Amino acid sequence: MSTPFENLDKTFDIEAEIVEGLEREEECLPVKGTQSKPVKVDKTDREKDYEYVRSKIYSMLENADEVIQEAMEMALQSGHPRAFEVVLKGIRDTSDLGDKLMDLHKKMKDLDGEEQKVQQTNVQNNVFMAGTTAELIKMLKDSK
Repeated sequence: MSTPFENLDKTFDIEAEIVEGLEREEECLPVKGTQSKPVKVDKTDREKDYEYVRSKIYSMLENADEVIQEAMEMALQSGHPRAFEVVLKGIRDTSDLGDKLMDLHKKMKDLDGEEQKVQQTNVQNNVFMAGTTAELIKMLKDSK
């Protein structure tokens, strides 16, 4: 019986191993139609992700500045129009990174604002649910 990996086995001159507990090939392959479980994200994860993305954007901006400086020197030395085009594209991409950084700040601010909105719910209408209308009228008279 041939396996889908038979050609790889021949190419690398190795013999296939059967892993104990996995007798059938189908058990090794992902099942079609399965869905991954939702991942719970809490505030600390979001803050960690924010800091990670922010640091990566800063790193990319610093690296882009160095690359643009070197590309500018090469463009000036060569005088070739394509070299200047590359420098200008690098400057535009760096500007886009700055915009992404600002968008990141805005998104975090919006997320924090949503949390505050959820936490600031006020009850404006109280409902008397236990008892009869006669008991409600009696309670209102007693409160006056």
